Amino acid sequence: MVIDLDDGLRVLGWNQRAEQVFRVAEPEALGRGLDDVAPLVGDATWTGVLAADGTTPSVQALARPGEQLLLETWSQVTRDAEGHPVGATIYGHDVTARVLAERRAALEVKLFNAIINNVDISVWAIDRHGIFLYQDGKAGLDVGLKPHAFVGQSVFELFRDSPDLESLREALAGEPRFVKDAETLGEQW
Repeated sequence: MVIDLDDGLRVLGWNQRAEQVFRVAEPEALGRGLDDVAPLVGDATWTGVLAADGTTPSVQALARPGEQLLLETWSQVTRDAEGHPVGATIYGHDVTARVLAERRAALEVKLFNAIINNVDISVWAIDRHGIFLYQDGKAGLDVGLKPHAFVGQSVFELFRDSPDLESLREALAGEPRFVKDAETLGEQW
């Protein structure tokens, strides 16, 4: 979206994408203050766009009844011959879905880490060739394994004498398998 403003933060230009994002037609937006047309959450205002060029994008939360709208915006100040701000242009796009997905992923990482660090389990992942992609967990620490000690190595080489590898090969071939317990590193798993 592209929004042109004067030095009083009144809308001078409002492109079609701004109409879609804010659900305000250009004729309704023109001449109105941006804080009225597109209010931000809480006490936040758009006044900062006149202070300096916002070449580094920032995320703004818009006050929308019943929904969350997050915009990534950056701006460019227009100055007169003496260098005083006479307006600004705001560029941006809706990043609501991306930001919410990032927040959810961060929460999932925190939950996963809480589980593997506090529950007596070992978690690992291998690729289709049996190469460890991930290995961690409190149970591994309890037997002296450092996190990710197996990453990059083959489960079939590391545990070549284990009788449970046949079940793993079958699982990698797409056959559902459940191994009740397996003995590795002198422990029952």
